[in-house]
Amino acid sequence: MSALFLSFPSWLLFILFVGGSIAVTTLGVLLLRRRKMKLMSNESIGFIFATVSVVYAVLLGFLVIYVWEAFGAADHAVSQEAAAIVVTARYSASFPEPIRGIMHDRLRHYTELVINDEWPMMQQTGGDHFGSVEGSQDLQAMFNVIQQKLPQTAVTANALNSLSTLSQDRLFRLQSATSIPDYFWLVLLAGGMVVVYLGMILEIENARLHLVLTGLLVSIIAMSLWLIAIINNPFAGDLQVSTDSLQYALHVLSLLPR
Repeated sequence: MSALFLSFPSWLLFILFVGGSIAVTTLGVLLLRRRKMKLMSNESIGFIFATVSVVYAVLLGFLVIYVWEAFGAADHAVSQEAAAIVVTARYSASFPEPIRGIMHDRLRHYTELVINDEWPMMQQTGGDHFGSVEGSQDLQAMFNVIQQKLPQTAVTANALNSLSTLSQDRLFRLQSATSIPDYFWLVLLAGGMVVVYLGMILEIENARLHLVLTGLLVSIIAMSLWLIAIINNPFAGDLQVSTDSLQYALHVLSLLPR
């Protein structure tokens, strides 16, 4: 379901979520009142409506916070990975040739691999994201070069530490390419419909007030669901984590001596 939502532009998804929900709710309220169906009194339905609304509001608010924090964590992981690439490149700039050229070539290849190959891989919703084999090979090759062909000095120790940090940040980035399961969406959509329906059958004498209140209720729910949908996968959709920090790292690598 997440993949279905991400296949639409965010503006069109907003119209479908918010506009469609308001239109359906308005039509439902008008039909209920036109057919003069007996609406439930506030005393009989009020307790149930309040309980269901509070439970749903807690669930919806929790998921909004969860996906927003996950989006921020993914953005931070990418920035940290790019910073680790630059730091490793600057440490290796003091290495003798041909070690320096090997390190810079590996770092450049790794960064291009992340941008061109792993990024589209992470945009796919569902499944596991283990990263490319070549990326892991680049990291291991740099570890081996430093450990086997250079004396153990403070500079090489710092380079190894920055490589370890790069490896950890890579793992964090790959783990960030997740989205909430589809059964959460079923609960969210079903719960939202129950809350809106309970609001529709409340006894409100003023028809205009009834339409306004149910419209506000469904608007808040629909906008929250829309927000979850567009940032559900931090690396897919119109609103996604940018590769700008990695592009900057690639620019720095191009300026370093070979």
